[in-house]
Amino acid sequence: MSKKPTGAQPSPQQRAQNNHRSDSLNSNGGTSGSNNTNSQVHGNRGKHLNPNQQ
Repeated sequence: MSKKPTGAQPSPQQRAQNNHRSDSLNSNGGTSGSNNTNSQVHGNRGKHLNPNQQ
């Protein structure tokens, strides 16, 4: 039986999923730029919350 070492690297697909999840939660506060993934995830939220649009 061979076990994976404790510090085993995740697969490239797993790493991409983890990066996407982190990007969608991180708004890059305090910087002059924006996080494109975060902007796309939360882009329509303001319109949904606007009482004039309901």
